[in-house]
Amino acid sequence: MHIFAVILAVCILTVGLIVARIQNPSLSNIYRQKEVLSEKVLPTQTPTYIPTPFPTSVPKDTQIDSYKYPNSSVISSSGNSLSLQSDDMTDVITGWYKEKIENEGMSVTTFVKTRANDKVLNKLVGVKEDEQINVEISQEGAGQTVDISVSFLNESDN
Repeated sequence: MHIFAVILAVCILTVGLIVARIQNPSLSNIYRQKEVLSEKVLPTQTPTYIPTPFPTSVPKDTQIDSYKYPNSSVISSSGNSLSLQSDDMTDVITGWYKEKIENEGMSVTTFVKTRANDKVLNKLVGVKEDEQINVEISQEGAGQTVDISVSFLNESDN
């Protein structure tokens, strides 16, 4: 009985496919057609590169020069670092740099003041987006000249 039902189903399916092809012959041609009907090449537009203007950054030497302590002498200077000397007190210099970093919109991430045996070593680090300023203030003994080292890092320049 089951075999008879399967044979009947296969016959009905076959008859249905034959009738479908007779009524719509284009369906059978879709799968058989393998030749190219047209070799006409349509022109395509090549995208044109238009440069996008972007704000120019301030040169590094200008940025680093803004961190020159007012009452100091420049010992050496390069594009992103300064070496200075001053006769002012280390606490005054440190306060000026802390205020300067904050006024530039940077967060003071490191602020260390060290004093031992009349030697002073103060370090400040300010960070804003991809910019970082490092300041080191040192004095070898009371009454000695204060050495100031400033370096500016900009991650977008790397």
